[in-house]
Amino acid sequence: MATLALIGLTLMSCKEKPKQEASMPLSVDEGNSIMIQSTVQKKEEEKFKVTLDSTLNTYDIRIAELKIKMQLTKTKSDSSARMKIKVLQEKNQTIKSKINIFNGQTTKDWNSFKSEINTDLKDFEMTINQFTSDKK
Repeated sequence: MATLALIGLTLMSCKEKPKQEASMPLSVDEGNSIMIQSTVQKKEEEKFKVTLDSTLNTYDIRIAELKIKMQLTKTKSDSSARMKIKVLQEKNQTIKSKINIFNGQTTKDWNSFKSEINTDLKDFEMTINQFTSDKK
C-alpha cells in the first residue's frame, strides 16, 4: 500500500511540474528583450507614419494639380478624367483610413500592415503615373 501511495505521489508531482513551469515569470533578460523589441517597433511605427503622412500629403498635392490642369485644359467634360481623379482620391483616403485604424500589438501585425500599405502605395503610384501618361 505504501508503494502505491509513493507511485501516486510521484505521478501527481510529475503532472504538476509543467503547470508550474508554464506559469513561471519571465527572466529579467527575457523581459528586457521584449521591452526593447516593443520600443524599437514603436519607434519604427512612428518613423513609418511620419514618412507616410508626407507621402500622402504629396499625393493630395498631385491630385489637386491634376484637377487644376484638367480645368485649365478645358477637359471638364472628360468624365473619364474625372473618374480617374475620383479613384485616386478614394485610394488616397483608403490608405489614410488604414493608418488611423491600425492598432497592431505584435511584430507580425506590424509587418503585415507595412506590407499592405506599401502595396497600396505602389498601386496608387502606378495609377497616377498611368493617368498622367495618358494626359500627355
